Amino acid sequence: MKIVQVEYLPYDLAFRKPLDTPRLSQQSIEGFLILFKTDDGKMSISECPGASYRATNELKRLVKRRIFPPIPSCVDDLGPTIYDTSWYGFDEPTIQFAIDSALMSLVAQYEDKPLDMLLNPNSQKQIEVNALLEGTTHEELIDSAKEASMKHFRSMKVKIGRDFVSRDADLIYALRTDFPEMKLRADVNCLWTSSQFVHFCSFNQQREIEYIEDPIKTPLRKMPRGLKTAFGVPIALDESARDLNYSDSLFDRQVCDVLIIKPAYVGSYRKVRDICVKANDRGIDVVFTSAFESSLGLSYVAACAAAFGCPLRAHGLATAEFLAEDTLVESLLPLNGRINVPDVRDLPLMIKPDFLQPLRI
Repeated sequence: MKIVQVEYLPYDLAFRKPLDTPRLSQQSIEGFLILFKTDDGKMSISECPGASYRATNELKRLVKRRIFPPIPSCVDDLGPTIYDTSWYGFDEPTIQFAIDSALMSLVAQYEDKPLDMLLNPNSQKQIEVNALLEGTTHEELIDSAKEASMKHFRSMKVKIGRDFVSRDADLIYALRTDFPEMKLRADVNCLWTSSQFVHFCSFNQQREIEYIEDPIKTPLRKMPRGLKTAFGVPIALDESARDLNYSDSLFDRQVCDVLIIKPAYVGSYRKVRDICVKANDRGIDVVFTSAFESSLGLSYVAACAAAFGCPLRAHGLATAEFLAEDTLVESLLPLNGRINVPDVRDLPLMIKPDFLQPLRI
């Protein structure tokens, strides 16, 4: 069993409407689909979100030189069973995770197991997901929360940091008051100073937040030890953790209660697994979130969340509903705030017809 053909196809998928965040406004998502074929007729397909110069060059190198990664066969016994596919070494994490995903899908076919079960025999079959509130004004965000409540989400996430801290506090208060049945998490995207964070935490109602994500722009190495208990508000880290490459100091400094992982920005499945093991050993919950992949890429992230994520927290995987176009015939959409974990072995059969001919399927 060996790979004899690799194909890749760039995509540009439009959002239903521009996605506005405190940092930017996006009209669409770009990336690549990657297809592997083996000498015995098996196929796997994965996704590389983003279309960076480095990622594009690495894909071209893979195809032009016909340097096809071997199908992994080495099993380790550190925690959940996982195959070591990291040794072939791509520099760009998004490419490495995409290649790993395609390889792991082939392994799942040969092992005759869904990927999430291959990663962890005790993985969840369904995972809870949070709603991501849309809008730039308080009124739009409140309306988005109403829609999420009507869809029976039990958790919602709002991006703040673009307004005065007092205005953000007013928004949080309104969301907690109007939707007490839903958990609320807020994402600042490292836009606050330490003094702004202290000011935010001075409002008593902020203690009802599930957690606040990336609250300050101070580099993690300069954050005070024990930060997570200093302000009385649970803290989650995403970008701040990536800046330190998830080193041991992240876990030893006691700066967060929750670790946010976007697998496409981490790289190999082994690294994803190892980070989760370290976090769990220190009592830190792991939440998986989308890098705004299409439903194809989300399927692999969902498998990771089912295998390695905290089962008591919602994961940020309800993003396919923002897309006007998608890669799969049936988008990976939540029902009552939950998604079924897809079997990635079936993805080549679920791809939209528009992509079939360019990928030579």
